[in-house]
This record gives sequence, structure tokens and C-alpha cells, in this order.
Amino acid sequence: MKSVKIILIETSHPGNIGSAARAMKNMGFKKLVLVNPKTLPNEESYALAAGATDILDSAEIVDSLNKAIGDCALVLGCSARQRSLSWPMLALPEASKLIAKEVNQKQVGILFGSERSGLSNEDLQHCHYHLYIPSNAEYSSLNLAQAVQVVTYALLTASSEDYQLDENTTEPLATMDEFEHFFGNFKQLIELSHFAENEPNKKMLARLRRLFQRAEMRKTEIDILQGILRKTLSKLK
Repeated sequence: MKSVKIILIETSHPGNIGSAARAMKNMGFKKLVLVNPKTLPNEESYALAAGATDILDSAEIVDSLNKAIGDCALVLGCSARQRSLSWPMLALPEASKLIAKEVNQKQVGILFGSERSGLSNEDLQHCHYHLYIPSNAEYSSLNLAQAVQVVTYALLTASSEDYQLDENTTEPLATMDEFEHFFGNFKQLIELSHFAENEPNKKMLARLRRLFQRAEMRKTEIDILQGILRKTLSKLK
């Protein structure tokens, strides 16, 4: 799946980067993105990558999550932890089918958090879905390379099935860069309209992000909303 990025956030152990690259190559995935790794790929990474050194050589290293997912139209965050503010959740089998259906139309990013703490709540707020791997409820934690292996295997299996595109899937979804620009203007509107008299409540903004991301807006739809926002903001200013 050429349009799927495997994105590792703040990986602390270089060996895990190599093992994840090997897991990716086993299943035919090539795009690896590292966000603020604690240690850059080194000799240990290459040793554990075995025959997947080409994936390490071409890995993209960025300093922010926004840069990693800016061109993605569908983002899923893999995490075993439940959250106080729940995000739309998909079990791996359902997520795999969704990605296999959409992957030819858009760039997809799958996020994996650090070995110690996983994805933060802030990381998850940049995702359309909270992806979880069904497992033993008493011990649900997988190590990083295992999680990458299981997810990529499920995607490879799902991609072998045939999916009929409906008429709505031919129109591209808005990318995360386009979404962030839209949401930044929307936040300005909230502030200028004095809807929240004090600084906007973080939980309220998170709920609004979740609402818009759940809608999976198409590019033309977000362009229309951006036009409305620009007109409204210019009047308020």
C-alpha cells in the first residue's frame, strides 16, 4: 500500500525503529515517518531491520506531528488506552477494511506512540479514528514492532478484497493541512464572537475537532466552509 504512512512518534529505542521497518517490509509497506525520535536510526536499528535497510534509508524524519500528517486525508491513531474524552473508535478488522476501501483515493497515516506512554491525548486529537487491536483485556499492551506487524498484516489481508467505490468516494477528502487551516479560522471565529468569554475551553475545542473529523469532509466542502469563515471573520474584524 503505497499511500499508507507508518508514523512513529518519539520512539525511544533505536532497535524498535529497525524492527518496525522489518515488520513493514514483510507486509509490503515502504513509507516510514519518524517524529522526534529520541535517537536517530543507528547500527542497532540497521541490524534489527535485517533486509529492510532501504526503508530506514528512505525514512522521513520530522520535528512535529503536523508535518508528518499534513498531506494525509485519513489519520488513525493506534492505542490500547481508553480516554476520558472518547474518540471515534475502530477495531483493527473494521479499520483495515476502511483503509483498504479508501487508500486508492487518499494518503493515510497510522500513528504509533512512544514505547513508554503511547499516544498522548493531543496526538489522538489529530486523528479521525482511535484504532485499537482486540486483545486480552488483562494484558492488552503490545510492543511497538509487534503492533506495527499486526496492523500491517491486517491491512495487507484486507487489501486483497475487492471494494466498489461509491460516487462519493471519487471526490478527494480534505488533507490535514487543509483541515488545520479551516479549524484555525473556526477557532478565531469562536474567540471573536465571544462565544467563550474567556479563553476557549480545551475540552470544547476537542469536541468540535472530533465532530468535524467524524464528518470526513471532502475538499470542496471544506473550501465552502472556509469561504464562509473568511467572510464572517472579515466582518467581525
